[in-house]
Amino acid sequence: MARKPARAYQPAHVRQEAARRARAEIEFDEPGALAPLFGQFDANLVQIENRLGVYIGARGNKVQIEGTEDAVARARDVLRGLHQRLLAGLEADAGAVESLIAISARGERRSSRARPRRSSTCARSPPTT
Repeated sequence: MARKPARAYQPAHVRQEAARRARAEIEFDEPGALAPLFGQFDANLVQIENRLGVYIGARGNKVQIEGTEDAVARARDVLRGLHQRLLAGLEADAGAVESLIAISARGERRSSRARPRRSSTCARSPPTT
């Protein structure tokens, strides 16, 4: 995807984070879900890269994420959540990516969130006599 240009001057706190670099690789089993997962022209991957400050490389059904430990973990959670959305039949658009990024910022995961119980609804008709 797109790499950001490096700055000549970096504050001390940024240099300390550079030592905690991480790399993760995710392999997806469903090749039919990869095109919508990545987005048109890899727009979803670029959005994740820009918002989380990671580098994402995709080759075949494998995705490699590089960056700081926290950013890599968040990007991995976002990609997995987006993949689960696609498997559930939902769309993976820019809004879905943004919401998953926001959820990852709070430390919540989509699968662990409490969901309201849906009750079955039955039509009731008046009794006939």
